[in-house]
Amino acid sequence: MLKSIAGRIALFMLIGVSAMAAAGCGSSDETRKIVFVGNTESGSDYEVCQEIWQGVSAYAAESGAEASIYTPDPSAAGARIAMMNAIDEGANVIVCVGDEMASAVYDLQQRENHTEFVLIDDVPTNGSGSGKTRIRGNTFSVMCNRQEAGFLAGYAAVSEGYRKIGFLGGSAGEDDRKYGSGFIQGAEAAGKAMGYTDGEVEIRYRLTTSNAISPTLVSDIGSWFREGCELICVCGSGPEFIGPESAAQFGGKVITADINQLESADNIIAASGINHINVVQLALKALEEGKLEGGEKNFFGLSEGGVTLQLKEGQFQSFTDAELAALTDQITSGEIEIESADVAENPERYEITVCSLIGVEDAIAEAEAAENGENTEDVENAEDAENGEGAVDAQSGDAAVSTESGDAVPGTESGDIAADSAAE
Repeated sequence: MLKSIAGRIALFMLIGVSAMAAAGCGSSDETRKIVFVGNTESGSDYEVCQEIWQGVSAYAAESGAEASIYTPDPSAAGARIAMMNAIDEGANVIVCVGDEMASAVYDLQQRENHTEFVLIDDVPTNGSGSGKTRIRGNTFSVMCNRQEAGFLAGYAAVSEGYRKIGFLGGSAGEDDRKYGSGFIQGAEAAGKAMGYTDGEVEIRYRLTTSNAISPTLVSDIGSWFREGCELICVCGSGPEFIGPESAAQFGGKVITADINQLESADNIIAASGINHINVVQLALKALEEGKLEGGEKNFFGLSEGGVTLQLKEGQFQSFTDAELAALTDQITSGEIEIESADVAENPERYEITVCSLIGVEDAIAEAEAAENGENTEDVENAEDAENGEGAVDAQSGDAAVSTESGDAVPGTESGDIAADSAAE
């Protein structure tokens, strides 16, 4: 029975979008109702939300499902209310992304156990600050393989002949660290394949503690190029926004993690990242066919079509499309194995020898400070403010906060997975 929604405060805006296809050969007389809960107009992840909504819409058009979008108030409470209203309106499947959504799903997945929750790139997390996570049987965590995306970027850069390169992550959160770890591994693999000796490839490495665009960040990018850096890889809205422009002042090249950014600047030579549109379509199709695992993390990478490297025409001579295809085959077949651990934390353990890492210790220290609730960027921004300079978030004007998600371990309840740690 549908629960009464009388008395609920509507903190969300319902956008009346319906993606109905002509009746197909569905297995049930009941039309599947899929609701995406997210903000495609503003917020730190609005571009990702746009891609996810495109994926939901495309799947609905192909399958004959009904798709709608609910835009919640930007809070965990707003997310919960939007989801409850969607369920009361008959939603069978809730698709969502982001920290507030992860908190809302954590609260609702047991109570609304007749609803299927598809959570992109996260696991349900207790919003009280305990860090506890639980993926129940009706929740499907869809995880995008950022290590593979970073690996392709690093491999392409070094294979093309760049030996002085840099990685700049927009936050000290798990996603950017995974990408950066893959970038280091890809550069190392390419260097060894080309016969480089120890230290022949220099990688400058930094993780900011937010996606804020500060004068300090701009200055750091400039200093890298003045010190001989030839190419930087940018990951996160802040670096992706300011990186190409800053690099252009020094004739520097850029590889971006945003696959929609490739044609936005002449000096962006490649984009290696997550194809969220494809990931969502694949995940929903797998869910319909009973192939998506509830109560678990479901990984989408190169093998599943969730990761892509796009090379700008005319920018690569040594690293060709044929070599990219061969590299992809090596990764998907398991011939090349990419470490899931953050190799930047212990380069010697993971035999990172061709690449000399510059700035890693400071970056890790900043990341650990961020995990402990300290924000080293706050000090820099305060100093900028005293000088009349401000720090601005690349998307919303606010510093973006990343939440660590932990590995899932078997719980005591059937179909559940619980995790209390934050390290994957």
